[in-house]
Amino acid sequence: MKFTKGKTRPASSGRQKGTPNRVTTEAKTALALAFEGLGGVDALIEWAKDNQTEFYKLYAKLLPVQVAGEGGGPVQIAMRPPNPLEAMEELQRHREEAE
Repeated sequence: MKFTKGKTRPASSGRQKGTPNRVTTEAKTALALAFEGLGGVDALIEWAKDNQTEFYKLYAKLLPVQVAGEGGGPVQIAMRPPNPLEAMEELQRHREEAE
C-alpha cells in the first residue's frame, strides 16, 4: 500500500524491530569475503606483527566500554567546592596507599 501524505502509517509498516539493515548486512558480508580472500586470520597475524600499534588501535575499538563504581555498582559523582587542605590530605592518603 502506498503512503499518502497526511495519513498515518499503519503500525505494521516499515522494518520490524531487530531486523538488520540490508545494506549493512551486505557490507559486512563483503568485508568478511575480502578478509578471507586476503588470507584470513593468518594474514591478519602477519600484518599485526609488522603493525602492532595499528593492530592494538583496532583491537581497542572492539573492546566493550564498561564503567562501574565501587563494588561493580553505578558510578557516583559527588560535587563539592574544592578545599585545598582536604585535597592535599587526600593526595597524601592516595600516595601512602600506593606504596
